[in-house]
Amino acid sequence: MRNWLRRWMAYVLFPAGLVLLFVPLSTHRSGYAERDAVFLGVPATPEGDAAQAPALAALPPEDLAATPALQAAVREIVADLDLFGKPWSYVLSRPDIPPEEWTSFQSLHAPDGIFQYENRVFEGRLSPETIQIQIEVPHLRTGGRIAGGVFVLLSVLALAGCHAAPPAGGIRIGRRSAIVIWDVIIIAVGVPFSLWFLDMLFAHVFQTAPEWKEDITWGMGFFMVVLSNPVLALITTAMAAQTLWITRDTLRLKGLFGSSSMAWTELEGIAVAHAFTPRKAGGVPASHRVMKLLEIHGGGSTLRILEPPYASTKKLILEKLAEHAPGEWQERIATAGKEWLSKW
Repeated sequence: MRNWLRRWMAYVLFPAGLVLLFVPLSTHRSGYAERDAVFLGVPATPEGDAAQAPALAALPPEDLAATPALQAAVREIVADLDLFGKPWSYVLSRPDIPPEEWTSFQSLHAPDGIFQYENRVFEGRLSPETIQIQIEVPHLRTGGRIAGGVFVLLSVLALAGCHAAPPAGGIRIGRRSAIVIWDVIIIAVGVPFSLWFLDMLFAHVFQTAPEWKEDITWGMGFFMVVLSNPVLALITTAMAAQTLWITRDTLRLKGLFGSSSMAWTELEGIAVAHAFTPRKAGGVPASHRVMKLLEIHGGGSTLRILEPPYASTKKLILEKLAEHAPGEWQERIATAGKEWLSKW
Protein backbone atom coordinates (compact mmCIF):
# COMPACT_ATOMS: atom_id res chain seq x y z
CA MET A 1 0.00 0.00 0.00
CA ARG A 2 2.87 2.36 0.73
CA ASN A 3 4.20 1.99 -2.81
CA TRP A 4 0.73 2.69 -4.19
CA LEU A 5 0.53 5.96 -2.22
CA ARG A 6 4.06 6.91 -3.32
CA ARG A 7 3.30 6.23 -6.98
CA TRP A 8 -0.04 8.05 -6.75
CA MET A 9 1.73 11.07 -5.28
CA ALA A 10 4.33 10.95 -8.06
CA TYR A 11 1.67 10.68 -10.80
CA VAL A 12 -0.01 13.81 -9.43
CA LEU A 13 3.00 15.91 -8.43
CA PHE A 14 5.54 15.14 -11.18
CA PRO A 15 3.42 16.43 -14.13
CA ALA A 16 2.23 19.35 -12.00
CA GLY A 17 5.83 20.23 -11.16
CA LEU A 18 6.87 20.14 -14.82
CA VAL A 19 3.97 22.44 -15.72
CA LEU A 20 4.79 24.90 -12.93
CA LEU A 21 8.47 24.95 -13.90
CA PHE A 22 8.30 25.14 -17.68
CA VAL A 23 4.80 26.12 -18.86
CA PRO A 24 3.79 29.82 -18.63
CA LEU A 25 0.54 29.49 -16.70
CA SER A 26 -1.71 32.52 -16.39
CA THR A 27 -0.80 34.35 -13.17
CA HIS A 28 -2.74 37.58 -13.71
CA ARG A 29 -6.25 38.77 -13.03
CA SER A 30 -8.38 40.81 -15.39
CA GLY A 31 -9.30 44.28 -14.14
CA TYR A 32 -10.50 47.63 -15.42
CA ALA A 33 -8.96 51.10 -15.39
CA GLU A 34 -9.58 54.49 -16.93
CA ARG A 35 -7.20 56.23 -19.30
CA ASP A 36 -7.26 59.23 -21.63
CA ALA A 37 -7.93 58.24 -25.21
CA VAL A 38 -8.21 60.10 -28.50
CA PHE A 39 -11.63 59.90 -30.18
CA LEU A 40 -11.68 60.73 -33.87
CA GLY A 41 -14.11 60.49 -36.76
CA VAL A 42 -16.15 62.30 -39.44
CA PRO A 43 -19.40 63.25 -37.69
CA ALA A 44 -22.76 63.35 -39.44
CA THR A 45 -25.51 66.00 -39.44
CA PRO A 46 -28.99 65.12 -38.14
CA GLU A 47 -29.96 64.49 -41.76
CA GLY A 48 -27.28 61.81 -42.03
CA ASP A 49 -24.95 63.76 -44.30
CA ALA A 50 -21.37 64.58 -43.52
CA ALA A 51 -20.99 67.69 -41.43
CA GLN A 52 -20.04 70.75 -43.42
CA ALA A 53 -16.81 72.54 -42.74
CA PRO A 54 -17.51 75.77 -40.83
CA ALA A 55 -15.40 77.93 -43.10
CA LEU A 56 -12.27 75.87 -42.47
CA ALA A 57 -9.40 75.68 -44.87
CA ALA A 58 -8.44 72.18 -45.90
CA LEU A 59 -5.47 70.95 -43.91
CA PRO A 60 -2.49 70.19 -46.17
CA PRO A 61 -0.90 66.74 -45.73
CA GLU A 62 2.37 68.22 -44.51
CA ASP A 63 0.62 69.64 -41.43
CA LEU A 64 -0.12 66.07 -40.37
CA ALA A 65 3.43 64.89 -40.94
CA ALA A 66 4.51 66.00 -37.45
CA THR A 67 1.90 63.67 -35.92
CA PRO A 68 2.43 60.32 -37.71
CA ALA A 69 -0.04 58.29 -35.64
CA LEU A 70 -2.80 60.86 -36.22
CA GLN A 71 -1.89 61.01 -39.92
CA ALA A 72 -2.18 57.21 -40.21
CA ALA A 73 -5.57 57.23 -38.47
CA VAL A 74 -6.92 60.02 -40.72
CA ARG A 75 -5.78 58.22 -43.86
CA GLU A 76 -7.32 54.96 -42.65
CA ILE A 77 -10.68 56.70 -42.04
CA VAL A 78 -10.56 58.33 -45.48
CA ALA A 79 -9.72 55.03 -47.15
CA ASP A 80 -12.64 53.30 -45.40
CA LEU A 81 -15.09 56.02 -46.38
CA ASP A 82 -13.94 55.89 -50.01
CA LEU A 83 -14.11 52.11 -50.07
CA PHE A 84 -17.66 51.85 -48.78
CA GLY A 85 -18.94 55.12 -50.25
CA LYS A 86 -19.97 56.53 -46.89
CA PRO A 87 -20.06 60.28 -46.16
CA TRP A 88 -19.41 59.98 -42.43
CA SER A 89 -18.00 57.72 -39.73
CA TYR A 90 -18.48 57.32 -36.01
CA VAL A 91 -16.27 59.28 -33.66
CA LEU A 92 -14.51 56.34 -32.06
CA SER A 93 -11.60 55.72 -29.74
CA ARG A 94 -8.34 55.47 -31.66
CA PRO A 95 -5.92 53.73 -29.28
CA ASP A 96 -2.99 54.02 -31.73
CA ILE A 97 -2.94 57.81 -31.36
CA PRO A 98 -0.96 58.96 -28.28
CA PRO A 99 -2.90 61.59 -26.29
CA GLU A 100 0.12 63.92 -26.27
CA GLU A 101 0.28 63.78 -30.06
CA TRP A 102 -3.35 64.85 -30.35
CA THR A 103 -2.83 67.62 -27.79
CA SER A 104 0.11 68.97 -29.80
CA PHE A 105 -1.85 68.85 -33.06
CA GLN A 106 -4.96 70.42 -31.53
CA SER A 107 -3.04 73.39 -30.14
CA LEU A 108 -1.65 74.16 -33.61
CA HIS A 109 -4.38 73.23 -36.09
CA ALA A 110 -7.69 72.42 -34.35
CA PRO A 111 -8.36 74.52 -31.25
CA ASP A 112 -11.98 73.34 -31.16
CA GLY A 113 -11.08 69.78 -32.07
CA ILE A 114 -12.38 70.24 -35.65
CA PHE A 115 -10.32 70.26 -38.82
CA GLN A 116 -10.90 69.63 -42.53
CA TYR A 117 -8.94 67.16 -44.59
CA GLU A 118 -9.72 66.22 -48.22
CA ASN A 119 -13.19 67.80 -48.15
CA ARG A 120 -14.15 66.00 -44.94
CA VAL A 121 -14.62 67.51 -41.55
CA PHE A 122 -12.94 65.58 -38.76
CA GLU A 123 -13.82 65.91 -35.14
CA GLY A 124 -11.49 64.84 -32.38
CA ARG A 125 -11.40 65.01 -28.62
CA LEU A 126 -9.52 63.68 -25.63
CA SER A 127 -11.83 61.76 -23.29
CA PRO A 128 -11.44 59.09 -20.61
CA GLU A 129 -12.33 55.51 -21.49
CA THR A 130 -12.48 52.29 -19.51
CA ILE A 131 -10.06 49.57 -20.61
CA GLN A 132 -9.36 46.03 -19.47
CA ILE A 133 -5.96 45.53 -17.87
CA GLN A 134 -4.01 42.52 -16.60
CA ILE A 135 -2.99 42.62 -12.94
CA GLU A 136 -0.24 40.20 -11.95
CA VAL A 137 -1.00 38.22 -8.77
CA PRO A 138 1.89 39.04 -6.41
CA HIS A 139 4.48 36.25 -6.02
CA LEU A 140 2.26 33.66 -7.76
CA ARG A 141 4.65 32.97 -10.64
CA THR A 142 7.72 32.72 -8.40
CA GLY A 143 5.86 30.66 -5.83
CA GLY A 144 4.61 28.34 -8.55
CA ARG A 145 8.12 27.68 -9.80
CA ILE A 146 9.39 26.97 -6.30
CA ALA A 147 6.47 24.60 -5.73
CA GLY A 148 7.20 22.96 -9.10
CA GLY A 149 10.78 22.23 -8.12
CA VAL A 150 9.66 20.79 -4.78
CA PHE A 151 7.02 18.64 -6.51
CA VAL A 152 9.54 17.17 -8.95
CA LEU A 153 12.04 16.42 -6.18
CA LEU A 154 9.40 14.74 -4.01
CA SER A 155 8.18 12.70 -6.99
CA VAL A 156 11.66 11.44 -7.82
CA LEU A 157 12.20 10.41 -4.21
CA ALA A 158 8.79 8.71 -4.09
CA LEU A 159 9.35 6.74 -7.30
CA ALA A 160 12.86 5.72 -6.26
CA GLY A 161 11.37 3.65 -3.46
CA CYS A 162 8.86 1.93 -5.74
CA HIS A 163 11.32 -0.05 -7.88
CA ALA A 164 12.60 -2.67 -5.46
CA ALA A 165 14.65 -5.67 -6.59
CA PRO A 166 12.60 -8.81 -7.40
CA PRO A 167 12.33 -11.54 -4.74
CA ALA A 168 14.70 -14.47 -5.13
CA GLY A 169 13.37 -17.45 -7.05
CA GLY A 170 10.12 -15.81 -8.11
CA ILE A 171 8.86 -14.57 -11.44
CA ARG A 172 8.13 -10.84 -11.25
CA ILE A 173 4.99 -10.20 -13.34
CA GLY A 174 5.93 -6.61 -14.03
CA ARG A 175 9.66 -6.44 -14.61
CA ARG A 176 11.41 -3.36 -13.33
CA SER A 177 12.24 -2.00 -16.79
CA ALA A 178 8.59 -2.28 -17.89
CA ILE A 179 7.32 -0.56 -14.75
CA VAL A 180 9.79 2.29 -15.22
CA ILE A 181 8.59 2.73 -18.81
CA TRP A 182 4.98 2.75 -17.62
CA ASP A 183 5.78 5.37 -15.00
CA VAL A 184 7.48 7.61 -17.57
CA ILE A 185 4.62 7.25 -20.06
CA ILE A 186 1.90 7.96 -17.49
CA ILE A 187 3.75 11.00 -16.17
CA ALA A 188 4.35 12.34 -19.71
CA VAL A 189 0.72 11.82 -20.70
CA GLY A 190 -0.35 13.52 -17.47
CA VAL A 191 1.41 16.82 -18.28
CA PRO A 192 -1.34 18.38 -20.47
CA PHE A 193 -4.03 17.18 -18.07
CA SER A 194 -2.12 18.78 -15.18
CA LEU A 195 -1.90 21.99 -17.21
CA TRP A 196 -5.68 22.09 -17.58
CA PHE A 197 -6.23 21.16 -13.94
CA LEU A 198 -3.82 23.83 -12.64
CA ASP A 199 -5.37 26.41 -14.96
CA MET A 200 -8.75 25.63 -13.36
CA LEU A 201 -7.26 25.57 -9.86
CA PHE A 202 -5.54 28.95 -10.29
CA ALA A 203 -8.75 30.47 -11.68
CA HIS A 204 -10.80 29.31 -8.67
CA VAL A 205 -8.24 29.91 -5.92
CA PHE A 206 -6.41 33.02 -7.13
CA GLN A 207 -9.08 34.36 -9.56
CA THR A 208 -6.58 34.43 -12.42
CA ALA A 209 -7.70 34.86 -16.01
CA PRO A 210 -7.78 31.25 -17.34
CA GLU A 211 -6.02 30.26 -20.53
CA TRP A 212 -8.18 27.15 -21.09
CA LYS A 213 -11.66 28.19 -19.94
CA GLU A 214 -13.50 25.32 -21.55
CA ASP A 215 -15.61 22.77 -19.70
CA ILE A 216 -14.14 19.87 -21.67
CA THR A 217 -10.48 20.70 -20.90
CA TRP A 218 -11.14 21.50 -17.25
CA GLY A 219 -13.23 18.34 -16.94
CA MET A 220 -10.53 16.18 -18.54
CA GLY A 221 -7.89 17.69 -16.27
CA PHE A 222 -9.99 17.02 -13.16
CA PHE A 223 -10.80 13.47 -14.30
CA MET A 224 -7.14 12.58 -14.93
CA VAL A 225 -5.59 14.21 -11.86
CA VAL A 226 -8.26 13.39 -9.28
CA LEU A 227 -9.88 10.18 -10.55
CA SER A 228 -7.59 8.39 -13.01
CA ASN A 229 -4.23 8.82 -11.29
CA PRO A 230 -5.07 6.69 -8.21
CA VAL A 231 -6.41 3.93 -10.47
CA LEU A 232 -3.35 4.02 -12.74
CA ALA A 233 -1.06 4.03 -9.71
CA LEU A 234 -2.92 1.05 -8.24
CA ILE A 235 -2.70 -0.98 -11.46
CA THR A 236 0.99 -0.24 -11.96
CA THR A 237 1.87 -0.93 -8.33
CA ALA A 238 -0.12 -4.17 -8.35
CA MET A 239 1.73 -5.23 -11.49
CA ALA A 240 5.09 -4.35 -9.94
CA ALA A 241 4.31 -6.13 -6.67
CA GLN A 242 2.93 -9.38 -8.09
CA THR A 243 5.40 -12.27 -7.98
CA LEU A 244 4.73 -15.92 -8.81
CA TRP A 245 6.62 -18.93 -7.43
CA ILE A 246 6.10 -22.22 -9.29
CA THR A 247 7.62 -25.29 -7.65
CA ARG A 248 7.13 -29.05 -7.98
CA ASP A 249 4.62 -29.06 -5.14
CA THR A 250 2.88 -25.68 -5.01
CA LEU A 251 1.99 -22.43 -6.69
CA ARG A 252 2.34 -19.24 -4.65
CA LEU A 253 1.32 -15.75 -5.73
CA LYS A 254 2.30 -12.67 -3.78
CA GLY A 255 0.58 -9.40 -4.63
CA LEU A 256 -0.14 -5.93 -3.37
CA PHE A 257 -2.71 -7.12 -0.83
CA GLY A 258 -1.04 -10.26 0.42
CA SER A 259 -0.18 -13.73 -0.84
CA SER A 260 -1.94 -17.03 -1.49
CA SER A 261 -0.80 -20.51 -2.41
CA MET A 262 -2.17 -23.68 -3.92
CA ALA A 263 -0.91 -27.24 -4.10
CA TRP A 264 -0.89 -28.97 -7.46
CA THR A 265 -3.12 -31.64 -5.95
CA GLU A 266 -5.78 -28.95 -5.36
CA LEU A 267 -5.77 -27.72 -8.98
CA GLU A 268 -9.27 -27.57 -10.47
CA GLY A 269 -8.96 -25.36 -13.55
CA ILE A 270 -6.84 -22.96 -15.62
CA ALA A 271 -8.50 -20.30 -17.75
CA VAL A 272 -7.93 -16.87 -19.28
CA ALA A 273 -10.22 -14.05 -18.11
CA HIS A 274 -10.65 -10.63 -19.69
CA ALA A 275 -10.77 -7.35 -17.76
CA PHE A 276 -12.82 -4.62 -19.38
CA THR A 277 -13.33 -0.94 -18.76
CA PRO A 278 -16.49 0.88 -19.87
CA ARG A 279 -16.22 3.42 -22.62
CA LYS A 280 -18.43 5.07 -25.22
CA ALA A 281 -18.21 4.30 -28.89
CA GLY A 282 -20.27 6.57 -31.11
CA GLY A 283 -22.18 7.80 -28.10
CA VAL A 284 -23.24 4.26 -27.16
CA PRO A 285 -21.76 2.59 -24.04
CA ALA A 286 -19.45 -0.27 -24.99
CA SER A 287 -16.78 -2.37 -23.30
CA HIS A 288 -13.07 -2.28 -23.97
CA ARG A 289 -10.60 -4.98 -22.97
CA VAL A 290 -7.62 -3.69 -21.06
CA MET A 291 -6.03 -6.87 -19.71
CA LYS A 292 -6.06 -10.66 -19.99
CA LEU A 293 -5.61 -12.46 -16.68
CA LEU A 294 -4.50 -16.05 -16.20
CA GLU A 295 -6.73 -17.57 -13.52
CA ILE A 296 -5.75 -20.78 -11.71
CA HIS A 297 -8.54 -22.30 -9.63
CA GLY A 298 -8.25 -24.80 -6.83
CA GLY A 299 -8.62 -25.42 -3.12
CA GLY A 300 -11.49 -22.95 -2.86
CA SER A 301 -9.39 -20.00 -4.08
CA THR A 302 -8.21 -18.44 -7.32
CA LEU A 303 -4.77 -17.18 -8.24
CA ARG A 304 -5.26 -14.28 -10.67
CA ILE A 305 -2.05 -13.51 -12.54
CA LEU A 306 -2.10 -10.09 -14.16
CA GLU A 307 -1.08 -9.79 -17.79
CA PRO A 308 2.69 -9.07 -17.85
CA PRO A 309 3.93 -6.14 -19.96
CA TYR A 310 6.43 -8.43 -21.72
CA ALA A 311 5.47 -11.52 -23.74
CA SER A 312 8.70 -13.15 -22.57
CA THR A 313 7.37 -13.14 -19.00
CA LYS A 314 4.18 -14.88 -20.16
CA LYS A 315 6.22 -17.52 -21.94
CA LEU A 316 8.40 -18.10 -18.86
CA ILE A 317 5.31 -18.58 -16.66
CA LEU A 318 3.76 -21.02 -19.13
CA GLU A 319 7.02 -22.97 -19.40
CA LYS A 320 7.27 -23.27 -15.61
CA LEU A 321 3.64 -24.36 -15.37
CA ALA A 322 4.17 -27.01 -18.05
CA GLU A 323 7.36 -28.16 -16.32
CA HIS A 324 5.81 -28.74 -12.89
CA ALA A 325 2.11 -29.41 -13.56
CA PRO A 326 0.69 -32.95 -13.43
CA GLY A 327 0.50 -34.66 -16.83
CA GLU A 328 -3.30 -34.45 -17.07
CA TRP A 329 -3.08 -30.61 -17.07
CA GLN A 330 -0.53 -30.22 -19.86
CA GLU A 331 -3.10 -29.94 -22.65
CA ARG A 332 -5.18 -27.40 -20.74
CA ILE A 333 -2.09 -25.32 -19.97
CA ALA A 334 -1.16 -25.32 -23.66
CA THR A 335 -4.66 -24.22 -24.69
CA ALA A 336 -4.81 -21.45 -22.09
CA GLY A 337 -1.28 -20.40 -23.02
CA LYS A 338 -2.23 -19.86 -26.68
CA GLU A 339 -5.15 -17.68 -25.64
CA TRP A 340 -3.04 -15.72 -23.14
CA LEU A 341 -0.27 -15.10 -25.69
CA SER A 342 -2.70 -14.10 -28.43
CA LYS A 343 -2.97 -10.37 -29.15
CA TRP A 344 -6.70 -10.69 -29.67
